[in-house]
Amino acid sequence: MITNIVLSRPTASGARFANKPGKRGKMMQGRKVTALMLLMLAVTIIAAACGDKGAELPKTDSTGGEEQQGETRTVEHAYGKTEIPVHPQRIAQYWMEDNLLSLEVPFIYSFNMPGYFLHDQIEKLGIKTDSAFPLNLEALAAANPDLIIISQYAVDDEAGYAQLNKIAPTIAFDPNDWQGSIQKLGDALGVSDKATAVIAAHQEYINTVKNAITDKIGTDKTIALIRPSAKDLQVFFPGFSSITKTVYTELGLAADDSIKKFEQDGSYEWGDDLSLEKIPELQADYILSMYGSSISTEDEFEREAAEVKEFEKSPLWKDLPAVKNGQVTLVSGRHWMMSGAIADRMKLEDVLKAVTN
Repeated sequence: MITNIVLSRPTASGARFANKPGKRGKMMQGRKVTALMLLMLAVTIIAAACGDKGAELPKTDSTGGEEQQGETRTVEHAYGKTEIPVHPQRIAQYWMEDNLLSLEVPFIYSFNMPGYFLHDQIEKLGIKTDSAFPLNLEALAAANPDLIIISQYAVDDEAGYAQLNKIAPTIAFDPNDWQGSIQKLGDALGVSDKATAVIAAHQEYINTVKNAITDKIGTDKTIALIRPSAKDLQVFFPGFSSITKTVYTELGLAADDSIKKFEQDGSYEWGDDLSLEKIPELQADYILSMYGSSISTEDEFEREAAEVKEFEKSPLWKDLPAVKNGQVTLVSGRHWMMSGAIADRMKLEDVLKAVTN
């Protein structure tokens, strides 16, 4: 996401990050990059979407600048240009759940699994779901979609995209830049005004949270976003906006000097794995401590939560200023490692709670 976070199936290790060779490398898969990002508001879905018979999108004249001829329009996306129905009635989507739920666009096939941060909302729709990666082409085809919408990372390459496009016209977007993607989706589906409204509401909430934080603590406090384990500590850098933009960019909170030094001395854009001996260097006033990952199984999620508890027994950890002052907040990787209007609102709520409670 933005660097880009590639969503991959987490393994027993808990889908942490791993280093890729090269200065300022992209998000890595070795320590099991998750994220769907790796791309808030509980959204009510159009009732017709609950059935498997599909539901037609509102018929509007809005084309969002897309080429439109008769009953189709040409949409430019991550894999080129594709002609899609102007009024699709059976949308299948994968890893774009946040955007489509936010747009209140009905769909008949989706990614979902227990523990997924949107699991309950998708479950209520009563639609066909899967958690396979690579995608289950047979199950997808059986859903009989007339349009497929995917994260550009839901397939590995052009060949994978071509397989989906044989089933139905397929368009792909970057989930990391969710605001750009949701506007493009709105244009493609004839709901441009809704997309604009979602983005505006998000910005309004950012301003609300930012003002509340400033009123509570002023502007000189520092914050760190970390991910501890039994063996080491991951810190996320301000420059890795796909994970940290809520904290450092949108809310304008400051990283403490230790984070800045780690970033300056580090070799990777996302952050770094620190040995436990470096814990005392972390002097932020507030700490957001992340555990779990975007698509962890229940067992994996509980195992990471247990690792955090074990980590917090360390005398080095207990001696940190944020710990002594009770200014450490646990946050779930299930939404922090995702991107979208819903996920990002949840992050804002986490930061607001951490700083003002």
